[in-house]
Amino acid sequence: MNEERHAAIYIGLVLLVGLIGFSLTGGIPGIKPHIETGFNLGEVYVDDYRADIYLNGTLAEQFVYRIVPSGKYRMLYRSWKMPLSTQNLSQPYVETLKVIPEAGLIPYIKLHNGSVQILSTKYGNHKSEVQSLAELNEAAVIFPASSPPAGMT
Repeated sequence: MNEERHAAIYIGLVLLVGLIGFSLTGGIPGIKPHIETGFNLGEVYVDDYRADIYLNGTLAEQFVYRIVPSGKYRMLYRSWKMPLSTQNLSQPYVETLKVIPEAGLIPYIKLHNGSVQILSTKYGNHKSEVQSLAELNEAAVIFPASSPPAGMT
């Protein structure tokens, strides 16, 4: 066999393995996976994630979290090592565009300079509580109870 035929066979095999992998994992739109994974993902997990990178260096991420109600959690947060800011800085920074929580949860951000912004006007009275609990450069939601249900931390 010549090199061209070998190359064609290898390329065909790689495509075949890729298509089989996509069909098993549900990666091909409109085709359901043949195997159910049966993984227990736990009580808190990322159900959907999307990342878009733009030519100007901007990275836009979108997370959809699923939380099984268990009474053990009071906060869901993400913090960064880069500064979190609502204003353009002279260095790379993270900007939170929006936090969309379930009803009854308080969305907030704690900026690089330590200031807290409650992202819902009806929960402004919880600012001091968030200030004491949140880390710098954090975007999050918190359960607004004065004392959390048993087991929440």
